[in-house]
Amino acid sequence: KKDNKCFVLKCYTRDYFKKDREQKFIELAQDIITVPKIVDSGENFLIMDFKEGISGTDIFSKTNNKSVEIGKLIGQAAKALHSKKIDTEYVGFLSNNDLLGEEYGVAKSNFKTNSKFLKSLIDEQISKLNDYDVDIPDFSDLEIDIAEDNEKYLIHHDLDAKNILLKEEKLSAILDFEYAMIGSHLFDIAKVHVLGIYLAYHTLGTAKYLDFVAYMDGFYTAYGKKITYKELRPFFIYVLLNYTLFWLSNSLLKQVDKDKILPLHLINLQRLKDNKEIVVDKYL
Repeated sequence: KKDNKCFVLKCYTRDYFKKDREQKFIELAQDIITVPKIVDSGENFLIMDFKEGISGTDIFSKTNNKSVEIGKLIGQAAKALHSKKIDTEYVGFLSNNDLLGEEYGVAKSNFKTNSKFLKSLIDEQISKLNDYDVDIPDFSDLEIDIAEDNEKYLIHHDLDAKNILLKEEKLSAILDFEYAMIGSHLFDIAKVHVLGIYLAYHTLGTAKYLDFVAYMDGFYTAYGKKITYKELRPFFIYVLLNYTLFWLSNSLLKQVDKDKILPLHLINLQRLKDNKEIVVDKYL
């Protein structure tokens, strides 16, 4: 608090490049969507305006009649972001200095097309998953055909109910841009799908009133364009490989929760290998 105003101090104890991504995303997005304004920054912190509100995840823990409305808010945000092309030669993860992807072993992005960038991400996830005792389907023969392969949009890359704040049933702010990137709009759409399906899992079952079908109906109504499974399949593969690696490698997660969630990740990866739709299921 200062001068009777509240601010948010967000510290990055590791992975300072994530701080760079948040800062760059806010700079690029503040005239497009509602984001907190940056007040000050340092090597490992950001100070931002405090935004009041309740997260969409909290709403889904209490009521079962907001799925369409929250889906629409996320669809509106995605549509706004994807209406502005970014003037850059490359695709990749944002930072203040360049397009990077440190956690994926990419020191500097030299990818000019989304298909090559996506294939590198999938290969990197599979390489890291080989260190664990899990049976991952073989995607080495995966062919990636992206219609608009040169798209360079601003991508939030983590759009879901947990990252929006609502006040008096209106959007207060979009939050958390640590994974922001430049690339195909399908990165965002695939994350919206998978995060919608797995929202209850990510919140350990607290978002129990999420109606996934209504949620996605609301999203696509606001977004204005339906995306096919065929278009999204390679992006689904990347997202699910990434989440599988996250649940396996995160030492802070309880084993009992991993035992509930990992089997469904592996089932859906096999379904994607067999060119089938992702299963919507609950572990509760």
